[in-house]
Amino acid sequence: MNTLSGSEFFWGTKSRSDERVHIGQTVLLFALVGASGTHVHYPILLLLVESGSRQHIVAVGPLLVLVAAGAINDSRARSGGKAEEMESGGGESRGYREIMPSKKDKIMAAKTILLLWLLFPLTTAFGFNPNPKLTALAENTWMILDSTGIQFDGHTAYSGGTYDRTNHQFLIFGGGHWDGWKNDVLAFDIATAKWKSMYTPDPASSYNCGNVNSTTPGMLLNSRMPASRHTWDMIDFIDHLGTMIIWSGATYSGIWECPGNTLPADTWLYDYRTNKWEYKNKARGPQPADEGGKGAYDPIGKLYWSLARDTTYQSELWNYNADTDKWTLVIPKGDIPWGGMMIVDRKRQILHAYPDFYDIKANQWSTMTNTPSGLSGGPYDYVASYDEANDVLVHVSSNGKVFVYDIARNQWETLSPPGTPSIDGDGTWGRFFYDPVDNVHLFVKPVDYRARTWAYRYKGGAL
Repeated sequence: MNTLSGSEFFWGTKSRSDERVHIGQTVLLFALVGASGTHVHYPILLLLVESGSRQHIVAVGPLLVLVAAGAINDSRARSGGKAEEMESGGGESRGYREIMPSKKDKIMAAKTILLLWLLFPLTTAFGFNPNPKLTALAENTWMILDSTGIQFDGHTAYSGGTYDRTNHQFLIFGGGHWDGWKNDVLAFDIATAKWKSMYTPDPASSYNCGNVNSTTPGMLLNSRMPASRHTWDMIDFIDHLGTMIIWSGATYSGIWECPGNTLPADTWLYDYRTNKWEYKNKARGPQPADEGGKGAYDPIGKLYWSLARDTTYQSELWNYNADTDKWTLVIPKGDIPWGGMMIVDRKRQILHAYPDFYDIKANQWSTMTNTPSGLSGGPYDYVASYDEANDVLVHVSSNGKVFVYDIARNQWETLSPPGTPSIDGDGTWGRFFYDPVDNVHLFVKPVDYRARTWAYRYKGGAL
């Protein structure tokens, strides 16, 4: 709810104060309307309008103005004087008479309402315009949202992406090894279904041992930008800071054999609003370094969690506090699951890396015992995301099926919607994500070296 508390608007005749329209408070409420399963909200304005001694509640919708509860308090009622007598009788009782607003009241209120309506266009509960194509998507249905997107020059090779909740954008950063040297961020505007490169990438000639060092590994010294690398599932969004995080990964071949830069122990934050990268872990403390790790951000604890392997390929669980810029090794070497994606249950503080899950509060790993037939936990076999509206985990398998896990009921549902995109061998990782504005899951992969974006709605729901 947005409240313009205490703001005053005077619009009307000033020669007689009892005839001017006085809006003492304007309260902007959101009424849930629109297609089932979306989070489209039409602003409904409730206005307290005074004309003289009369007060009216004015409710404003997108197509009409309703004037209700006229004359909540009318101490100057002109009919019969009954209200005046009751009010003047010692103050023990008050009389009220319902008076419908005059034509002049309605015109003045409509002028004010029109101005406010222009200031508050159709949005969602998250403050973004929904995509009309996504709004119309039926349940358990796939659609191709964009089939002629931006060209991928190795950007998605063993690389992921993340949903920017602050700006309603999907961001991709990747490349690396023998697949691509371009280190620009690619952004997909979900409301318009348009791609763009955020800046000009460094030239391929930048990738040489003279342009990197072991003091700031992973950084191209000429631009102080991150080198391209396989990001796998080592990319996510830090909600409370509004920034994307990446760490380590197999760098482009030009610096692959340079000291400290094969799998650099580096951490970066990218801000879409300023279009700038910041090199983190400035104290150069211990942190994970891997070529196929995974991670997820916990919005409740405000920590980023990662699962990586050490030099002996033993799994380790870490977390990163972006506020203090510090990595912490939570669980050292041990029999910790590795592979696949990591997603977070944003409601319960549980990390899911199918078929295993980690309870953050209990500091304990467990394994599901009721896994469905046909869903493999291999790193190339599925993608997954958390559906906030329906409180479920949605997994898309390489066999073309959609597996939905109801967390509260501990039950699986197997679906076979037509048009399910294939999960390719280069890994899709974080390029499958949930869009809370439109209540859909979006999936991005290259087709003939160009971006193609699918959308899937599981069920209707509201946050």
